[in-house]
Amino acid sequence: MTRFNPKPQDAPWLTPYLVLTDWADNRRYYEKVFGFELGLVIDGPGHMPIHAEFRYKEQLLFMCAPEGTGGSPIRSPRSEALDHSPVSFCVYVDDVDAFTNHALEAGGIMTEEPADQFYGERRVTFIDPSGYTWMFMSNITAMSDDEIRAAASTMAG
Repeated sequence: MTRFNPKPQDAPWLTPYLVLTDWADNRRYYEKVFGFELGLVIDGPGHMPIHAEFRYKEQLLFMCAPEGTGGSPIRSPRSEALDHSPVSFCVYVDDVDAFTNHALEAGGIMTEEPADQFYGERRVTFIDPSGYTWMFMSNITAMSDDEIRAAASTMAG
């Protein structure tokens, strides 16, 4: 007997599912600013997407728009008037500075400038139209776990 695969073959085992405030604004932002590729879109009433999939370097991200789709009470950080998103997404890029230049030229909203981190990565932070926090980073120094722990303890004082 052939065993049925419990997930689609090209999907990871863990995939975020974001609720968006505005489909068109977020779609433009994810495509133009972040460089994500739009995949499957399922339209609901009035041709408004009820489910959308984006891909970035073989990773999958689900999105639901508009808020309240299917009666869901879940809202985005922006709609909840939160000062900061309760969740952050970490995305590795080839070059943080090149990514930052592209994202800013495309209208991205940077909340933290690119900076080298004690754990050997360079990182920049953006916020999307729905209020989610996105950290884009690259390894710049190969460090062992012990080296990272030592660097962290030095920072802690």
